Amino acid sequence: VFLVLFAFVIIYFMRNKKVPGLKPAGPVETLQDKTLRMLNELETKQLWQKNQVKEYYVELTDIVRNYIEARFDTPTLELTTDEILTKVQSTKELHKHYELLSVILYTADLAKFAKAQPTPLEHTDTMDRAKQFVDTTRPVIAPTTGSTEQTNPIGK
Repeated sequence: VFLVLFAFVIIYFMRNKKVPGLKPAGPVETLQDKTLRMLNELETKQLWQKNQVKEYYVELTDIVRNYIEARFDTPTLELTTDEILTKVQSTKELHKHYELLSVILYTADLAKFAKAQPTPLEHTDTMDRAKQFVDTTRPVIAPTTGSTEQTNPIGK
């Protein structure tokens, strides 16, 4: 009885085994492409043009902070601007971007906390600097170097 029951269970599961559906493999979006897409989406929302300056800078700094955290494995979401910039100065890879990040973060702080009204030029400059930061921090993929000898298919 146990053998028949065991055989029945095995046959049942083999016949009713679900084949996982294959998902089409689409292009994988890199971190930089995703971040630039998010910055472009923020730009098209035109928040600062609709007098939503604080919301604009909250989103902008969230995008930049998330990028730094993901790209450089440096926690930034719970840090103040000064703490982030201190980490930037002490990180070799980020040190050269200190000025760029400081302008972005301090402009955002003024708009968010001091209720300053940046000029339209400052808004676009801050967005351009954020995009420039993402572009200039793309990881460099070194080409793989194989052997330089070429094989002769004729076989001399």
